[in-house]
Amino acid sequence: MSPSELFAIRTRLRNVNVEFSALVKDKSGEGRFRRMHELKSERAELMALLAGDALSGMSASLRIIPGLDVWRPADGLETAVAWASAIQRKDGPSALCLSRQNLPTLDRTKFAPAVNAARGGYILAEAPSGKPAAILIATGSELDIAVKAWEQLTAGGVQVRLVSMPCTEWFDAQDDAYRASVLPHSITARVA
Repeated sequence: MSPSELFAIRTRLRNVNVEFSALVKDKSGEGRFRRMHELKSERAELMALLAGDALSGMSASLRIIPGLDVWRPADGLETAVAWASAIQRKDGPSALCLSRQNLPTLDRTKFAPAVNAARGGYILAEAPSGKPAAILIATGSELDIAVKAWEQLTAGGVQVRLVSMPCTEWFDAQDDAYRASVLPHSITARVA
């Protein structure tokens, strides 16, 4: 959904809420209850439209819940690994945030195996020289966009590493050596 479409929906929702509130206060208007019913229906439709857009921000909201592991897998293979990891966890809850988009399954002959997702984050594709100058970090449906960016950048000679980060909580729980191997402190040029 484009920013202008989002703005239009939010503006209409705000206007619907204002009109509804006015009708609640005005207890004498003719056709008041019929109009309130119409506004409630319109509000539900607008909220449904916004909910689809809000799902992209939902995982950020979930990440602030203490003890909750939030998984945003990028394809069906990462989803299988995330599911297996989540059900193996015995000390707290996990949430899998899945996309409704038709996402491609990554070619695992070209990219790292999905089993690596069990560590929370992993190098999906290395810079061609093996010495990256920058790191692209993506999760969930954004990984497809990052893969395309990585392909264009590396085709243009830019040395970029691509990291898939389906679960930051699990990645943060890895030992320092593993985390540093994926996200070296010496590489400060990062896009997430």
